[in-house]
Amino acid sequence: MLALRRGETASAQFYAVMATQLDPENVVALVLQGHLLRLSGLKKEALRKFEEAAALDPRLVGLLEKFAFLRSPTLHRVAARHPATDVAPAQTTAGAERWFLRSEARLAKQFRGLRLRSAWERIARGETDRAADDLQEITDVRDGVDPWLPLRALGQQAILAWQLGDAAQAERYHRSLEEVLAHWENPVTADNYRALWKQVHESGIPLVAVQYPIRRLEPLREMLASASDVVFVDNERAFKDALLGRPYSEIFVDLFAGDFGHMTPEGNRILAANVAEAILGLVPEARGEGAP
Repeated sequence: MLALRRGETASAQFYAVMATQLDPENVVALVLQGHLLRLSGLKKEALRKFEEAAALDPRLVGLLEKFAFLRSPTLHRVAARHPATDVAPAQTTAGAERWFLRSEARLAKQFRGLRLRSAWERIARGETDRAADDLQEITDVRDGVDPWLPLRALGQQAILAWQLGDAAQAERYHRSLEEVLAHWENPVTADNYRALWKQVHESGIPLVAVQYPIRRLEPLREMLASASDVVFVDNERAFKDALLGRPYSEIFVDLFAGDFGHMTPEGNRILAANVAEAILGLVPEARGEGAP
């Protein structure tokens, strides 16, 4: 693993092969070989290593996630049904991966992350009823095993409601999510904002602070409550309006934050318009205060 971190993939592959020769049931070494083969573009070979590891330890659901990323136009079936877990992993046709759309109830309870991923894929495929059932099942569980999963499910429920044009329901889901997030301020983000404000303030430049898409502006205001000369960019309403009644994929390309993600060109356009409006507010001529 140390060789891999150093970027010495050939050495890492050598050590992984040696480890499996010494112990054919070394699951970690098999996973490492699969990872290195995947990085090298040898997808079929990588798949075989992951399957060997999964056969030794079916609890390694993380291996099944790797199946979903093994894409190839000529590889019509990248992951066969695994009898030890009874999970139907991803299948690929023409390079478009499909996530885990089906799993046994016992496995879904133990690994609800699979159910969350499958719900997201169903939203993208238009299977809204089944996605809604999956998400409700996740949000109903409060066993503390993974407190983030119900929150991410709330984010997906809000997105699903926006896509279906139900703004009131979407707001209820998203408000529940934000009520929890309000108590979980990221200290690194807060420190970075304050350090940035100090740097630009000392240079006599106003800080333009941009809130995340969909999120309320108040948490950002609170981070910079003691700062002066700050222009805030509110991205809540513009993005919520943009999502209403249209596919999420038109605005975002992923869901890394749970309720929003990295943006498509359309999403970037909305963001740029909001930021531009805030910056123009700093220009006297734009405010009608310039010389005639």
